[in-house]
Amino acid sequence: MKARTNLKEEIRFLMEDEEWKNKSRIYGEVVERWLCKNQSCPSCGRSSLHQLKINTPFTDLRCDACGAEFQVKASSKGFLNRRTGTFNKLPGASYLKSLEGLQETNRPDWILVEYCRENEEIKSALLIDHRHVTKESLVPRNPLSQNARRSGWQGCTWDFRNTPYARLI
Repeated sequence: MKARTNLKEEIRFLMEDEEWKNKSRIYGEVVERWLCKNQSCPSCGRSSLHQLKINTPFTDLRCDACGAEFQVKASSKGFLNRRTGTFNKLPGASYLKSLEGLQETNRPDWILVEYCRENEEIKSALLIDHRHVTKESLVPRNPLSQNARRSGWQGCTWDFRNTPYARLI
């Protein structure tokens, strides 16, 4: 399916809404909406993806037809190293929450969407099967220092360097 890749309309709409201030969050939301309108479910092929409530743990989209769930990551920087073709490390959230998510029996597949801020368009979308999102790909960061506002909090990064993927777009 050849989908429209332009995001301008949705971006303008969210930027007018006073609740949406952070550009990365705006683009993340817009990419999720775009996927629901333009991407069929990678698992069953039907056009039935819908967004879940904001901050639903570990999952952003679900297919109404087959129940498949997806975690969406959006970035203007891209996910693949241009020279090697392997994944760059991806920023994660809380290390402990991410570990908890890996214990879930119904883990989502990941959709990684690269967009261009200049043209406000989707450049590519990649799919990582949930079976390749493992504890080995989760890398803890050092806890925040005692002087930090969230002292002791520990984030993580995802290292998918040797992970197979499918290209959606």
